[in-house]
This record gives sequence, structure tokens and C-alpha cells, in this order.
Amino acid sequence: MKFEHLVYASFSSVYGANPKMPFSTHDNVDHPASLYVATKKAHELMAHTYSHLYNLTTTGLRFFPVYGPQSRPDMSLFMFIRNNNPVNLLTFIEILEKCLNKEAIKNFLPLQPGDVPDTYADVSGLVNKLGYKSATSLETGINNFVEWYRDFYKIGR
Repeated sequence: MKFEHLVYASFSSVYGANPKMPFSTHDNVDHPASLYVATKKAHELMAHTYSHLYNLTTTGLRFFPVYGPQSRPDMSLFMFIRNNNPVNLLTFIEILEKCLNKEAIKNFLPLQPGDVPDTYADVSGLVNKLGYKSATSLETGINNFVEWYRDFYKIGR
């Protein structure tokens, strides 16, 4: 079997505690904040090496925290997939509370070792290369997820 293009998944936490926002695919990711993130960086390096050794086009997708039911000069390409508007975690929780009609039990703790304090993506690569732009609001997306989850797990209201 001959492969022409390898698409692989990574995670936005490879940016570690990078204070520059939004994150760019050109940012340095050489300082992982946890062992898990170090494995993602290693995964990206292996894909790059494989691309080089076997003349294979690769595309890495760095996923940001997601929910829901559903250009470089070399042969590698990274694109961010997400909406490019940062959302405060408490705003996310408030929207989820409204959709569930239930108040969350919150236990505020300091950042834990390996936590990344902020994530925010520059999605211009995805827009320019594929013409993709998110059209779903956060409120709609969370509500759709809640409805899907309830239906899938047969959970009533």
C-alpha cells in the first residue's frame, strides 16, 4: 500500500507556557510543560522525520480543547482547527450551566504542574489553505453537545 499524505493529530499544549497570544504554527514548541506534552512533541518530530526520509507529505493538526459530537516551505503543514476567539473558562462553564440548567460545583485550585494557563490559536492557515471558518457560536456548539450527550447516553432532563 502506497501512502501519499499522512495526517496526524497533536495537541495545543505543545506550546507550553508560551505567553505570546494567539499561538502561531511558527512559535517555538521546544519547552513542554509535562511528560504527556513531550510525547506529542516527539510525535510531531517523528512525523517530520518520516516525511523527510520517505518524501511523504504530512499535515499535523494541533487540536485545542474541543467539545462536540462530531504553509511551510517543506512537505509538512500545520493548521489549527478551532474558532479563533479566546473564551474564558468561567464563561464556558456559565454557558454549560445554562444548557444543563444546573450550577456547577467549582473548586478553584492554583495551576497544577504541567497546566497551560492560556491557549489561543491563529487559524489563518486553515482559512487560507482550506477556506474553513467556524460558523457555530460557542453557545450553539455547547447546547448541541449537551443535546447529543443526553440522547447518546439516554439521560433525561
